[in-house]
Amino acid sequence: MKKSKNKIIMIVLSATIMSNVLVPMSTLAATNNTNNEGKEEVIYINLNGNGEVDNVYAVNILGTKDIIDYGDYSDIRNMNTTDSLFYSNGKVTGTNSAEKLYYQGTLNEIEIPWNIKINYYLDGKEVNPDNLAGRTGALEIKISITQNEKCNSIFFENYALQSTLTLDSEKCTNIEADGATIANVGSDKQLSYIILPNKGKEIIIKADVKDFEMSSMAINGVKLGLTVDVDDKELLDKVTELTDAIDKLNSGAISVNDGTSSLNNGTTDLSSGVDSLNSGVTSLNDGILKIYAGLEELNSNSKNLTSGSSEVLNALNQISTALNNVDISTENISNLVSASSSIQNGINDLVSAITLLQENTNYDSYKAIMNTNGLNIDSLQSNNASTIEVINNQIVVLTETRDKLLASGLAIDDSQIVQIQTQINTFSQIITLIQGNMASISGTESYLNNVSIGVNEVLNGATTLQTKYDEFNSIIINLGDMLDGMVYNLSTLSSAINTLISEYSKLDSGINDYTNGVKTVLSGYSQIVIGSNNLVNGSSTLKSGAEKLSIGLSELYSGTTELSKGTTELNNQTSNLDIEVTEQINEMIDDLDGTSDEIVSFVSEQNINVDSVQFVIKTPVIENKNIIEDEEQEETLSFWEKLINLFK
Repeated sequence: MKKSKNKIIMIVLSATIMSNVLVPMSTLAATNNTNNEGKEEVIYINLNGNGEVDNVYAVNILGTKDIIDYGDYSDIRNMNTTDSLFYSNGKVTGTNSAEKLYYQGTLNEIEIPWNIKINYYLDGKEVNPDNLAGRTGALEIKISITQNEKCNSIFFENYALQSTLTLDSEKCTNIEADGATIANVGSDKQLSYIILPNKGKEIIIKADVKDFEMSSMAINGVKLGLTVDVDDKELLDKVTELTDAIDKLNSGAISVNDGTSSLNNGTTDLSSGVDSLNSGVTSLNDGILKIYAGLEELNSNSKNLTSGSSEVLNALNQISTALNNVDISTENISNLVSASSSIQNGINDLVSAITLLQENTNYDSYKAIMNTNGLNIDSLQSNNASTIEVINNQIVVLTETRDKLLASGLAIDDSQIVQIQTQINTFSQIITLIQGNMASISGTESYLNNVSIGVNEVLNGATTLQTKYDEFNSIIINLGDMLDGMVYNLSTLSSAINTLISEYSKLDSGINDYTNGVKTVLSGYSQIVIGSNNLVNGSSTLKSGAEKLSIGLSELYSGTTELSKGTTELNNQTSNLDIEVTEQINEMIDDLDGTSDEIVSFVSEQNINVDSVQFVIKTPVIENKNIIEDEEQEETLSFWEKLINLFK
């Protein structure tokens, strides 16, 4: 928008100056001046090829009958009437019989308001403009226009210049003129530059030239007085929208920083809790491994239990055979009692081991072990849920901030947008990680509860076995006592032994079923060991992730703190932006309008009531004089002379 306004202003300036370009002497009389009492001055300045002043003359236009004017002239002449003018000691007097009097005065040495310097370079070497006509090569023209501090500064500070340079496009190609307004005038290219009041100009023009020639360079100067009415309401509305958006951005950045601070503190707590969890999980794994070792030992003892039971059954069979053969020995009875006692001890050990296993494989025991190691599972679950809620809230804040930044005009790949989106993705990954931790704890609870049920069933079976075998072992002991001290009816005893063998076969089958059950429990518990190892690995991964999260959030907090400081500073710096924009617009308009409304005479400070002063500055034509002389000579030759020249 600003660029377009500048273009509009430059077009207005061009039109203003072009409308004031001075007309030839023959049409000066047509100038309309409604103030007959005022004076107009047109200052003609002829420069040499390098921009130095050759001569200056003024055309003075007066509408009074009695002429009194001042100036330091070497000579004067009346341009439009036959009235006599008299000049003496810098004063011009006379009588005017026309509506307006035009007289020309050639000024003595005088300083003009601008220092003008022109340099020409052909193929990189500086060339005197007098030697440039007809040349071919890469041409560069450098024009420097600066203030001449020896002249009254009111002209430099209040007068605008239009510099016009015309190039023949048949002789000049590949024209480069930065900052110029280029117009086609017939087959020529007209380059125009505007120099505002109180400004200088450095102009560089490049072209490839052939048989180079160039018409006079014209620089016209007029006092620039613009009435500029700038409707800045729309601009100020946009500035207000911008400052409001910056204020909202600052509020959002502060909210993000506050939320990041809370999240950073929560992440520190989470990291501490994960450390405790990791320690507890490691301790739990150690306990599970110890239980697994006990089960393996119990399983290895199952072979002894089944072997002992088999020996009891064999001993009973031997007793039965001996009784059947009416051949019983106290040694066999002693072996039977001893074997039964071994089985009783094995069953008691089995019940103790299963009881220990039952006490350490339920979820409450797991939580107690974790609590002893510094981690409260219930608190961890509650903190996990609270942390997920906090992170979800932070994601909402970050998403709103991102949307506000996008709405304010930032691109989606802007560094601030990318950083906030990265934070949102990181928080989503954290929620997934915490949810995985919660699922792991719930899975462990379910698995341990199921294992505890199985162990309880094994314990119930083993306890029943222990009770039954206690009863059986009492019978064996009583039987041994009875056999040692009494003589039984062998047939009755044999029948009892056979009954005992039948019942013990059932017991032996139960013992085998029990040992198979222990083997099955051991196989199932191996899955707990694998799960525990996975839990340890997952806990280690969670610990590492929590540490990285803590570091990342610390960096994020540092970044949001800097962002908050930056947006606060931006908000402070732009709080009065509408006032500053208005002041800048006013200053710009003041610069365009010059610094003074006063019009003073360039010719003499004694001249008052001056309506206008204009400057017309020209350089010499660069032309090939040899061609002109040949053409002029061609035009003066008679037919016979031309015919004779054909044969020369």
